[in-house]
Amino acid sequence: MLYEAYLRGGITIITSGPLVDEIAGTLIEALQRPPDAVENFITHLCAHAEVLPIRHQIMGCLDPKDDPVLETAISGRANFIVTFDKRLLKLPDYIADYVRRQGVEIVLSCEDGKTFGPQGPVKKFAIEHLLRKECNVP
Repeated sequence: MLYEAYLRGGITIITSGPLVDEIAGTLIEALQRPPDAVENFITHLCAHAEVLPIRHQIMGCLDPKDDPVLETAISGRANFIVTFDKRLLKLPDYIADYVRRQGVEIVLSCEDGKTFGPQGPVKKFAIEHLLRKECNVP
């Protein structure tokens, strides 16, 4: 499980203020989690993740709310963006190529049991949404 790999210290989570806000909003509004539980989760996340400042650069995403995701990953030198967001998985070619040239791969969270990542251990990733299912980390 990806979360267990994180607990073992095998990977690092990076995030930014806009991503933390999005996670909290998603947990409370879309997933109906209690606000006190969300606050505890966000406190834990921020205490254990690299929380990066970003400049709010326009990356050219169709949904402007996706721009901070890409900027955070690139600024933090993430290997992966782990997401459930289908728009991020189907970026226009010129954006996807740019992100790949920066060393970032965008992968579907293991919601449907798929193996995460290529050969070798995952060292650092940007988390966009709460991971809810187990992943096989090579």
